Amino acid sequence: EAFIDSDVCSAIAVPTSSDNSLSNGEGNSITQIKSEYESLSKDTRIKLLEYAMRHERRKSGGTMAVDGAGISGVNGTYVRKGLNDGVGMYEKKGKWHGEECTFSVFRCRLDNGNKEWYISIVPQDGTPGTDDDIDLYWIEANGAATEKPPCGKWITEHSDYGPSPNIGFHHE
Repeated sequence: EAFIDSDVCSAIAVPTSSDNSLSNGEGNSITQIKSEYESLSKDTRIKLLEYAMRHERRKSGGTMAVDGAGISGVNGTYVRKGLNDGVGMYEKKGKWHGEECTFSVFRCRLDNGNKEWYISIVPQDGTPGTDDDIDLYWIEANGAATEKPPCGKWITEHSDYGPSPNIGFHHE
């Protein structure tokens, strides 16, 4: 049994209003969606959930690769680890000045409302996009670059961090 995106969309509820009520974007309440979902056979529900997970991995870009960065520890494969500013955030372990750290690629909204992507070292248990981060590279989040990190020309935070990295995505 094959599923198309509309099958997944009709089964998944997302917050759609300021009061965080749940809907699938077609006016169906979470109760209606749950009832429809529970009426499916167990095999169909499993297939639907497996499809939704594969679709989410494709949509999020799976893993991403960074190379060519002047800071060698930044280079390598990053794995999606949750969300920041409503989009996928990616991380990889590495070393910075001889110390173990986690390099993060994330989008954040600035005080002026603009959005930017960063490659930073976020302190353990810290929140991305704060003054506590060590920002290494950044790029504006415009157009297609709003949903996942762009492959364009990143900007080095300090001249001795150059050259800027190249970004690519692995798809499953």
